[in-house]
Amino acid sequence: MIILTRDKSYGRRGQLLMEALLAISAAVIVLSLGAQLVYVSLRSNQVSGDRNVGIGLVDEGIGAVRNIATEQWQYIYDVNKTGVHYHPVVASGAWALVSGDDAIAVGAKTYVRSVTVANVCRDATTRDITGITDTGGSTMLCTASGGAFDPSTQWVTVSVQLPDGGDTLSTGEYLLRWRNKICAQTNWAGGSGSGVKSCPDTTYGSKTNITAGADLQLTPQ
Repeated sequence: MIILTRDKSYGRRGQLLMEALLAISAAVIVLSLGAQLVYVSLRSNQVSGDRNVGIGLVDEGIGAVRNIATEQWQYIYDVNKTGVHYHPVVASGAWALVSGDDAIAVGAKTYVRSVTVANVCRDATTRDITGITDTGGSTMLCTASGGAFDPSTQWVTVSVQLPDGGDTLSTGEYLLRWRNKICAQTNWAGGSGSGVKSCPDTTYGSKTNITAGADLQLTPQ
């Protein structure tokens, strides 16, 4: 009689091979997920770091613009207000505004900072701010926002573009001409005018029965 027996070791080897393949597949999946989590974490930390640097540059820009306005109001008031970009620089030991964007290198990354300025309107009675002037703040008209042009208030926006095509961080602030400077009036030959005056000054607001020039002369009615 011939008796056939089954090789049980062969079945066990096949089972072990299948278990090994399953274990390898599971390990690959776990490692892949782990790599993705590590990348996301690193990227999140990088973006967070970029934003922190950007916020610091925005705050520094606002502080610089405040100092410029305090130093001399005309440095802020006289800039082009048709959306032209400026940026703060240190010149002769003091902050100043110059035209164009500013590429700021922090480590191996570059941040781009800019400043824009706009005129402001106020309600003639309450003196509440009604908005920036018409045409994006480039004129002295307040037809759209109402009120009247206020030469002693300016709206300043500081923006920072984050590196690698990141977001743009912006903040705006109203600057007030709270400190006045006493100017010498050398003569009245500059004619009548309004707005911010230069020092020394040769202009005046208006005249009645007066001939203005190097000297003032009363004229008969």
